[in-house]
Formats: sequence, structure tokens, C-alpha cells
Amino acid sequence: MKIAAVRSASPNDIKATINALDKNKSLKVNGLYASDLEALKTDAPELYYRVADFIKNDRWCPFVGSYSHTMEMSSAALIKSCLYSTQYFRTNFGKEYRVFHGAEIYNNSLPQIVYSSLFDASVIDSETQTRWICSDDGHRTLSLYAPTVSVDDCCADDEYITYEEYAQSLFASELNLNSLMLTAHYDETNNIEKELINAEAYSVLTGQDHTADIKTAWLKYLSGDKKCAAEISERITNGNTADIMSVFRLSGDGIVISELKNTEDGTEDVLLRVRETAGKEKGAYIICGRLNAGFRFEIMPYEIQTFRIKNDGSGSVTEIYICE
Repeated sequence: MKIAAVRSASPNDIKATINALDKNKSLKVNGLYASDLEALKTDAPELYYRVADFIKNDRWCPFVGSYSHTMEMSSAALIKSCLYSTQYFRTNFGKEYRVFHGAEIYNNSLPQIVYSSLFDASVIDSETQTRWICSDDGHRTLSLYAPTVSVDDCCADDEYITYEEYAQSLFASELNLNSLMLTAHYDETNNIEKELINAEAYSVLTGQDHTADIKTAWLKYLSGDKKCAAEISERITNGNTADIMSVFRLSGDGIVISELKNTEDGTEDVLLRVRETAGKEKGAYIICGRLNAGFRFEIMPYEIQTFRIKNDGSGSVTEIYICE
């Protein structure tokens, strides 16, 4: 069995791949991030819809997990990348994928974020062997490596599989593999990411619904348009800073609120994300009078936890996965 990969996101390479798929009915290919497909839909819609048909028929396995082929992502950006990538393929193709694909080990929270985004395994371009990637926060992800062949070198006599199928075959076998240990730590967001996170919180605290604009800003940022992302966040806040701690009372040394936002499902519920930054297991509590909510939780060293708070006065709180 072989794994075929699309060489690039250029229209010429995509057109050549489509021709190969038309000629060889046993061929399956892997390639293209969500951002690549969005650009293709704008620049060459006829190619986009052909690719979409192959994706829906499981003959084209896209790269899911990272929204684009970016080489720099903090934990905050990686969470957004997983969220919007999975949303994109679920909404546009009705597909749920189990393999995360990214360019590199972006930060030491990668195993935790991959696991909490409900991926079973990873394909990391910079990795050259199949092994476990583990971090001090107690999470791990199976990093898959398999040599790929160019679509130009494919022939009808060979059998081709996707990375999704390859992951399933590995989990069915005995996984006696080496491990790469990552030392966990609290990674800081950069200035634009801080502005975007502040815009999310500012919207919640002022009762203004900027969910669609903030999502657009994050997608621009993840696709490399940092200027546009900064302009959107500035337009939302007009330079004001959200004072989260004026609304939320948080106990527990080394625990920080890393994100406060409205949920993206059309409700008025609030999503609260917290991180442990000191490398210690502990208990903590959060109280918010405005939402009539108060709850206690246990958190592990460097763990990221996400809570959904009902905005109906009931004070109901539910722990959720990162990409919900």
C-alpha cells in the first residue's frame, strides 16, 4: 500500500491531480489545508468543486487540524486552528477526521491540544519516524510517518490509502514505539493574538456580538494576513482592554484565564478557558456573579481546561472539549 500526496496547492498541480484521479480509479490522495481550499474556491471554483467531490467520496483526504501551512503557532493559535479546521470540513463536507496534520511541533501543548480536539493521531511534516509525542502535562499523540509518493509517480497497479486509513491500520496493530518527550511550559501569546483574545473578551463583557468578525480575524491571522486581523480587533475594541477579573473571581496560584468568548453556535452562552502555568496539580474555583455561576475544578500541571457557562441565569457549567 502507498500514500500519495499532492505536491502543492497551485492550480496546475491540483489540475494534474484531478486528471490522475480520473484516470486511475483506485488512486487516493492526501493534501490541501482548509485555507488552500478556500483560496481555490475563490481563484478557481471549477477546480474546487471537483476536489470537493473527491473529498466527499473519500478519494481526497485533506489536511485537517492546522487551518493552514503556518510554521508559527502558540497554544492559543493552535487551539483556534484546530477549531476552525474541524468546523470547516464538518460544515462544508460533512466529514469528521481523526488525523491531525501540521507542519511542525508548534509548541509543547501540541499533544494535549490534539487529544482535546478529538484527534486520534498526527501527521507532522517535520517528523521522520512513527512514534509517540508526549509532554509533561500527561498527554500524548501518535505521530505517523510514512513515505509518500508524488501523484506523478502513481500507477494503476498499486493500492493507495489515505492517512486516515493508515492510522486505523496502526491502531489495529501492536504499537511498540519510541517516544519523544516534550517538556511542558506556559507559552505566551504574541501581540496580535493578545489583541484577538482581548476582542473576544471585550465582546462578552460589553454584551456585543462580534462572533462573526472575530472568527474572520482569526482566520485571516491563521492564513498569514496579520494586518487585517489586527485591524478587525482594533475596530471591535477601539483600543479598550477587557477587564476580565472585574467579572470573574478566580482562586488558585498559577491558574490564568486564557480566553473568554461567546460560543459560536448561535446561543448566548459563554466559553471560558483556563490554564495552569506553574507546573503543579491543584484545585481551584471560579465565581461569576453576572452569570450566577460558581464552580470548583481540579487541574493538572500545564493543563488547559474549557468550560461552557449557560447565559440564562441558571449558573449551569459544563466542561467541554477544546474544539466544541
